[in-house]
Amino acid sequence: MASRFKESLGFVKKMRVEVQYHCKNECEFCKRYVEDSTNCVNEELIIDHDKFVLEYPFLPNPFYNGFYSDLYAAFTFIYEIETTLDLIEYNGMNLQETESLLEQCELLAVTSTNAMIGIDDDFSFANKYSLAQDIYTMAKNMYNLMLLAHTEAKENIPNGETITLTDYDDIYGRLCCKYIRNGISVLKLFHLFALLQASPIYPDDVHVVAKKLIGILREVLYDKRVIRLVVDSDLYGSNPKPHKSTRLKIYFAMGNSDRYCIRLDFPHQGEDSIHLNINEPARKQSTGFPFNGELYEEAIRICGDKTVFDSLFYYRDDLYWFRSDFTTRIKNFRKSCNEKTQALEQFQHNRAHIEVFPSSKDNRMAVSCFSEAFAEAMADYEDTCIYGQTDTDDEEFYKYVLFQDYIFDTVIRVRSYEMQINLDCDESQQRKSVTELESNLKLMFCEYIKEHFPLDENSVGILNQQMDFREFLSCLLDYMEKKGL
Repeated sequence: MASRFKESLGFVKKMRVEVQYHCKNECEFCKRYVEDSTNCVNEELIIDHDKFVLEYPFLPNPFYNGFYSDLYAAFTFIYEIETTLDLIEYNGMNLQETESLLEQCELLAVTSTNAMIGIDDDFSFANKYSLAQDIYTMAKNMYNLMLLAHTEAKENIPNGETITLTDYDDIYGRLCCKYIRNGISVLKLFHLFALLQASPIYPDDVHVVAKKLIGILREVLYDKRVIRLVVDSDLYGSNPKPHKSTRLKIYFAMGNSDRYCIRLDFPHQGEDSIHLNINEPARKQSTGFPFNGELYEEAIRICGDKTVFDSLFYYRDDLYWFRSDFTTRIKNFRKSCNEKTQALEQFQHNRAHIEVFPSSKDNRMAVSCFSEAFAEAMADYEDTCIYGQTDTDDEEFYKYVLFQDYIFDTVIRVRSYEMQINLDCDESQQRKSVTELESNLKLMFCEYIKEHFPLDENSVGILNQQMDFREFLSCLLDYMEKKGL
């Protein structure tokens, strides 16, 4: 059976009204992902835009907005960036590759944003179209680091040569690459949704569900990092009920320590509609989708004053998010104001589930059709996606995600400290100061591991090995990569 995903990319390539952007690895991209066969679409319609619009009124019109050109370019730039990240991870950071990465991230931001604007029939500048701005910011930080390293060297050094400012540049670059990949996963998710909505190779049911998910999730996942995707097609067939209620899990990370999981669920006990659910699996507490506008006014009214509101919610990316200990905090109101507690519990419950479609046989079949198409596309496009395993140990997984963030924060601090003392101290004092800091940090990490992973023999085993702090962190990252991070 031909890949509908690859055929769709072939169709998008043919529908480009202009070829404004070029990717140096486009030939490799095409060999891997593009199939030129578009047998299910009349070639005459592809050539004649007016006829195409009449035949497919639910799809974007490339003649007017160039949507297909931008979507195809965005897919190619994602491939280009991942190829560059592979080189950086293998060879280490250098000025040439970080400069290329910065340029590619900038072009991806432009084409991806234009594609999201082009697919939206209710355009507004208030909508979040540039989904992963932090990708560009992190690439710029890497480039600035290499530019500074070459400036500090004060020699005519070849552009492709690796130069370091501190002993931790390699770990810093490695983690930056990982976080950029997580940010790109957001774009992969939405570009797949856009492809499923905009390709006539998929049926109308797929178009409708993909469009709905883009509208609901675009604002929530703006500037976030997707750290794991779990898909499960599990078709209905003749069975009126699916084997599992969950079709899709999106694990994502905020810029702070908050981590969430969004699920696309069929109706189940307590929920009558096809809906999106959000939770914090690591903390095993209910939460809710972020909000603003009229819901902000409602929440303020329930809380009674801004001080109480600020203790329960925080502001990020133009939305108000539930604090991690929301359910614990509102229990404190029960003695003084049970009515307020009940109102807040109901507000949170309403925001925990967002209706996608009312429950009906046609809608359930549409979501099943979409989940099958999405699972197929992910299988062809994303090697790291997990299929059918909707019962993973979320709590354990999120502990390691937070630990990885802890390592990244530590590396940033150590690098900053080492660069500062290199300016202020002589060489012997520099080494003494860094060694003292590394010793103290290693003790902190040992306590962290013993507290959070007491039963993990591999993590505890790393503690007992004789190695310096930089090698110690590198071994921890190696181990976490084996665990799927």
